[in-house]
Amino acid sequence: SFLTYREPAKDGYFMLMVAPQEQTTEADIVKKDIVFVFDKSGSMAGEKIQQARDALKFCLRNLGRNDRFGVVTFSDTIESASDKLLPATEANLNAVIKQIGALGADGATDINAALLKALGMFEPNTNQKTVIFLTDGLPTSGEQEVGKIVGNVKAANHRDARLFTFGVGDDVDDYLLLKLATDNHGAEQHVRAGESIEAAVSSFYSKVAKPVLVDLKLDFGSIKTRQVYPDQLPDIFKGKQLIVVGRYLNSGHQDLTLSGQINGKPRRFVYPADFPAARTATGFISRPVSYTPLRDHVP
Repeated sequence: SFLTYREPAKDGYFMLMVAPQEQTTEADIVKKDIVFVFDKSGSMAGEKIQQARDALKFCLRNLGRNDRFGVVTFSDTIESASDKLLPATEANLNAVIKQIGALGADGATDINAALLKALGMFEPNTNQKTVIFLTDGLPTSGEQEVGKIVGNVKAANHRDARLFTFGVGDDVDDYLLLKLATDNHGAEQHVRAGESIEAAVSSFYSKVAKPVLVDLKLDFGSIKTRQVYPDQLPDIFKGKQLIVVGRYLNSGHQDLTLSGQINGKPRRFVYPADFPAARTATGFISRPVSYTPLRDHVP
């Protein structure tokens, strides 16, 4: 749906809401290659590591049958369940879940090496590529300079993977996790002390487990726009919606074109829209500053 507001002789405002169809078939769900990167350093000991194990098991059990997956656990050493991505078969999932059950917590925190390992597991194909990264600490082993870690990860992301970061507790570098996520088409979420790691990760993963349109672009045709948010469109997931807000300068009727990909195949959706010279019935749209980013939609 599309709404506008404009006072005469001033910029207009618009809000576009996009949601996947309710009847989404298995063929409409984008195939995923996903790597889970979990911190098992010494500070994760106790309830944290138990909740992290349970969260990881939940994510694995909710993979699609056409997905492939990898699991990287790290402290000052890096370990992976397999050197390459595995098909999400029952046998593979059961074997990896058994390994996860034996995870203990010890050592320092080498964030740089863990993420480079994860990104190196992706292969060239049309599957959407995702990294889910969880840590409760600062980098204390390997490369520790924030700027270099961010640059190394960006440079290693040859397959355009989405990187979603989870910071657990009060000792994480919020800027590092946010920068890693926003530089790699993902989002950052914080789980504060006392909150459930399992609930936060499981809830978030349920939202992003079924992408239906990726690599989005929105074309306004002859309409001139500014201050459009988000400036880089995130993927659209089944059961979720994308909200785009911004200002428009000229007026008229214009077809909006939303384009993207489903499993490597281009898709294009056209929506006829009016950008009026004046419309005052929807004044709430003229306050885009009031819109706050939804954690699972921040690019």
